[in-house]
Amino acid sequence: MRKRLRRWGLGVLLCLSLAQAGPSETADCILALVNDDPVTLSDILILDAFRIGPSRASGLGPERRRAVLEDMIGLKVVILMARGSIVVPQDRVEAALSELRGRWPAGEFESRLAAFGLSPEDLKPYLEERVIFQEIIDRRFSPSVAVTLAEIETYYEETYIPGQKGKGLPATAMLQILAELETSVKNEKIRAQVESWVLSLRGQADVVLKDECLKLLKEERS
Repeated sequence: MRKRLRRWGLGVLLCLSLAQAGPSETADCILALVNDDPVTLSDILILDAFRIGPSRASGLGPERRRAVLEDMIGLKVVILMARGSIVVPQDRVEAALSELRGRWPAGEFESRLAAFGLSPEDLKPYLEERVIFQEIIDRRFSPSVAVTLAEIETYYEETYIPGQKGKGLPATAMLQILAELETSVKNEKIRAQVESWVLSLRGQADVVLKDECLKLLKEERS
């Protein structure tokens, strides 16, 4: 509860700072409730600004932010309904923060923090949720997903080779990258199973979207 209240307070400060910088005033608000756990406008703006989330959250402003919101709802559904006794060591959160910092050119990470009035510590709750989510997925799906040689061959012919051609690169012989291909196929199978599972859990959860706040999400600047 303390972490939730702290995040809400941070969100209010964040959106007030955005209001001062933008052409019109912006107030923080609740975009969704997942089993009464709030997802705020500031949550999504932070996740979007620092690209904390899925690679599919692409496109332009409102479209991308809505994808981030949907991902966040799914993440919360999984954590709230399937976390069990999982506890994440803080060194994994620190590692996730270091990895996030390393994605940006020199000075860009710090510039984004400054623009939002944040410190690196303020990003840790979001990264901790990502680590917990991934731990849940790994425990539930990774041990049970098998990959056949036929699936690897299909992936090699239909995905890998076209992908290399699209990049203007030669295709490596399948046997030389068999382990890499197997990992890619396994990840694709896990991703499909996870999407189906999250959708099923979401159907069991109490998810409430707040229309008035969703309007602000669409209006926020990219």
